Amino acid sequence: MGAVIVDICCDLGIAPGHLDRAFWDEINHAIMMYGGSLARFLDVLQERLWLFGPGDLSDQTDPGWPTPPPRLPVPATGPP
Repeated sequence: MGAVIVDICCDLGIAPGHLDRAFWDEINHAIMMYGGSLARFLDVLQERLWLFGPGDLSDQTDPGWPTPPPRLPVPATGPP
């Protein structure tokens, strides 16, 4: 069961830095309680971090998407 939780977390891109601390603690506890490997989960996350290298699509200058509209200035109440 813990291995299935690890696979689901990997497929969904769930990482420790992307979650609330309490939610991460619950996932961490569930993985270990049901026999999953937290070390394997973190190893898979690290492998996916370095998956893209030079020459991949990540370094294209023109991704084919239109540029986003410029941001509006933040409304202020007066001089600083």
